[in-house]
Amino acid sequence: MAEPQDTETKTYKSSTIASSVYNFKEKRLTIRFMNNNVYRFENVSLDDYKRFSTDTISTGKSFYRNINNRYKGTKL
Repeated sequence: MAEPQDTETKTYKSSTIASSVYNFKEKRLTIRFMNNNVYRFENVSLDDYKRFSTDTISTGKSFYRNINNRYKGTKL
């Protein structure tokens, strides 16, 4: 039986966000923007991560609505 993954990495077709990595155990979301800036967000709920990562209309708007307005980001 396969072990569940600790992280999920996604890439996006977005003018704002290039990719994200979510750590399920630590509830840590790391986002790389198209300008190559990288930010880490701590204690991101799985529900908020899913709302952000599965939005097919606008990843950027979903980021601001579900992540940026709710969690403090740290530039890496």
